[in-house]
Amino acid sequence: MNGILKRQVVEVNEHGWFIEGKARVILCASLFYFRIPRMFWKERMQQVKDAGYQAIDVYFPWNYHEPEYGVWDFAGEKDVVAFLQTAREVGLWVIARPGPYICSEWDGGGLPAWLIARDGVRLRQNDPRYLREVARWYERIMPILGTHELGRQGTVIAIQLENELDFFGCDDPHGYISALRDMALSHGITVPLIACAGQGNLYRATGHADRVMPTCNFYPHDRDPEFEEKVLHYHRRLAELGYPLSVTETNRSHFLLRRLLAAGSKLIGPYLQVSGTNFGFTHAVNNWGDPLAFLTTDYDFHGMIAATGEIRPEYDEGRLLARIIRTFGLALALAKPVPGVVRTETSLPECAGMRYALELKGGGWLLSLPNVGEAPGKVVLRGRHGAFPVRTELVVDRHQCPLLPYEVPLVHWGLGGRIAYATAELFHAERTGRRCTLVFAANGESEVSLHLEAITRFRVQHAEAISQDRRCLIVSRADQASADIELEDGTVLRIVLLERSRAKRFRELDGHGNPVFDGDGRTYERTSAAPVDADWTVAAWETEADAARFVRDVQPGEPLALEKAGVFRGYGWYEWNGQEDLPAGEAVGLLLRGASDVLSVYADGRYEGTHVPGGSSVHVPLAEPLGRRLVIRAEIWGHSNFDDMLLPSLRLASVKGLNGVMAVRKVHDLSRNMLFRPCGPVSPGGGFPQEDGDLDDCAVIGWGGWISTDGIERGLYSKAFVPHEKASSWVLHFDGLQARCIVFVNGQCAGEVNLTDPYVDIGPFVRPGEEALLSLYLERQYRRPAGTVKLYEGVQLTGIRIRHADERELREHAEMCLSRAVRAEFPLAFAPGTLSWLHGSFPVAGGVKNVVMRVKGRNAKVTVLLDGRVAGRIWLPGARVRPRFAGGSQEYAVLPMASANGRVRLHVLIEAVELEEGAIIEDIAFSTVTAQERGT
Repeated sequence: MNGILKRQVVEVNEHGWFIEGKARVILCASLFYFRIPRMFWKERMQQVKDAGYQAIDVYFPWNYHEPEYGVWDFAGEKDVVAFLQTAREVGLWVIARPGPYICSEWDGGGLPAWLIARDGVRLRQNDPRYLREVARWYERIMPILGTHELGRQGTVIAIQLENELDFFGCDDPHGYISALRDMALSHGITVPLIACAGQGNLYRATGHADRVMPTCNFYPHDRDPEFEEKVLHYHRRLAELGYPLSVTETNRSHFLLRRLLAAGSKLIGPYLQVSGTNFGFTHAVNNWGDPLAFLTTDYDFHGMIAATGEIRPEYDEGRLLARIIRTFGLALALAKPVPGVVRTETSLPECAGMRYALELKGGGWLLSLPNVGEAPGKVVLRGRHGAFPVRTELVVDRHQCPLLPYEVPLVHWGLGGRIAYATAELFHAERTGRRCTLVFAANGESEVSLHLEAITRFRVQHAEAISQDRRCLIVSRADQASADIELEDGTVLRIVLLERSRAKRFRELDGHGNPVFDGDGRTYERTSAAPVDADWTVAAWETEADAARFVRDVQPGEPLALEKAGVFRGYGWYEWNGQEDLPAGEAVGLLLRGASDVLSVYADGRYEGTHVPGGSSVHVPLAEPLGRRLVIRAEIWGHSNFDDMLLPSLRLASVKGLNGVMAVRKVHDLSRNMLFRPCGPVSPGGGFPQEDGDLDDCAVIGWGGWISTDGIERGLYSKAFVPHEKASSWVLHFDGLQARCIVFVNGQCAGEVNLTDPYVDIGPFVRPGEEALLSLYLERQYRRPAGTVKLYEGVQLTGIRIRHADERELREHAEMCLSRAVRAEFPLAFAPGTLSWLHGSFPVAGGVKNVVMRVKGRNAKVTVLLDGRVAGRIWLPGARVRPRFAGGSQEYAVLPMASANGRVRLHVLIEAVELEEGAIIEDIAFSTVTAQERGT
């Protein structure tokens, strides 16, 4: 493997990143154009730059730009050229991440739903059919990225292929990544190509493909005391491969980022320092719940910049860390972690970070003192010249990680001598004429020990100074202190010590070397939140599917999944109006097969509840027998952004809506009075099990009732039943099963029970009116639950019509309903199963950039349309139906005021989703968010 990636402008080797010939430590913040309105792109980038970060990383979601096959969109909010040009204008480097798979808690991980719907395409594999489609995407995006590389028309310094492939069961990582690499290079890409490992397997993430650099994503507990040992393992392994340690994703706290820096990371990329919004139907589902989770509209992991643009405390922590990186410059960019530089005596919890120091290029070290505990602690350091500090106490606060200079030559800043040690962080150095000023940040009292050439004059302010021979000790117990040391050659070394809270507000030095703090000019640190009064009207959604456009009539044998019908986002309606083999009044329930994400059922106009099965099947008992009309509204919350086998809808290639609907004539409980005999093990795909002993000696017991002293219990439970003559569909349901079970019907294997979807269709093995022998092989660890066995018997529904509504249809329907809307006053009550439009408007003053909308109530699902675009999907607390939510807050939606023109108009869809209790909207409140000046 060639471990050196030489490019026109960017070079990466085991020593670090070299940008335009200069070694750099890169601080990189995630900033996603598809989650931030275009009107805020430049503002957010400027905020990142003002925080001291030099780079942003950005995904490019394939399905955002090709929502339907062959329909490409790079205009308006999707104008990636404008985004990359803005990054260049602001002065930020870009790490581009075009996938094809991106994860990012985005619909389908960026893979288009039309691709998911294709049979025979193996996603994220070295599969020619899949790669042909990826090549089409790369043909669109790679030339744009290549044109905007650093040194050409932009600032792209690296391009990531794929994303955390080691989480996925890729059969051929080397072949797959090599194919993506070849595609990228064929479009003239010259910057380094990278691929990130999500759980640490560098080979499975990159295939060790030539010219593709592995990077690491770390998501530890921020206070893991042994985290540095893990990081240093990858530091050593990557150096062997000829690469630096580059962390493309990690947590957002600068406490952790300092620990990564001290462990030798040259690229530090906290994920989602800039929050955003999942507009439209771009949300995902994933395994962050129990296990199912719906991703929120609000996409916020509590990074340093909120979706509103508000600045959080981590922002100032970022500025301080960035200043340290700039101050040490090349010496830090080429530093390496080494053990055993000093010995630590401390009351702090033991932490691996204290066992190492960063050896600076050109001499000296940075000592790392992470406090992983919950209380402040004292530290004494013992080095080659004894213990320090000598006149003060070094106290490290909880969740802090000071980076302290030790034996650092002042030649780094053009002076003779050295910093023997400091118990404060050196975060700014500036040479002006014959004066060099070093500014330190201290946590309480601090001291700086210097070894200098001949000192001619010494002056201090709010500090103590001790000078002996060439040694000088400066002690500060004030929030700001300084010392001016005039050297024999006329140079003045000015030492400024600032209490940490003041240091975080440091802006620059004035002409006299005095610190200037924030307080002048526009900042993003404060916001005002003013309440807004709105006018509301309400209109009922009178006909269930009157907003939807016709898609297709599904023929018998054709799939019902929405994607198979060309429905990739939004709502789908399944309509059924009776069939010959199902007389009205015979069906007492429905079995929804392969159902996801949100299914609301209406039988003969009667609401029968909303269900969130996670792609499994669900039985819906009907309050009255089914007549001749059935409507099922299916909402695609989003496609999974991660591949997990815990539920069917968590698989990356899972489809939405329904796989089938059975009208259930009868439910049989088969759990009682089964014949049981022990038997030997049955392998997957094996034949009918051989039973032990005489069949006439079978025990008659309930399902799972056999008690054995064997560690692994194996046996065959059998029961005969006679299928109804008028039925045509039979499905077994193993509710609560936590063991292995294989189903046999008349000696034929009908399949093994999938515990994530414990339903087995036995229809192909059953003949109406003829007795069938059901045999269930059960294998379980001692006393694991077997649950119950039910048989659903009925008729598969056919003649189903599919309709669809996306944002456009919803907007048109909302506007159509305006003519019959009546004035509304809160609280508002809605009957179970009803849909209604709330139409709101309110004034917005000039200068308002965002409005935060909060909905208070219960038992309702709320969809907010602003300017025809879904700007919020909020599911209020409820008694039964509501799923788990992750990724941000479900309490509010952030509404950008891009085209308010003095007044905002909203359409808000209210779905009353609880069966037993109606929905209540108690209030909808708004507050405006405006940037403020920062005071001193």
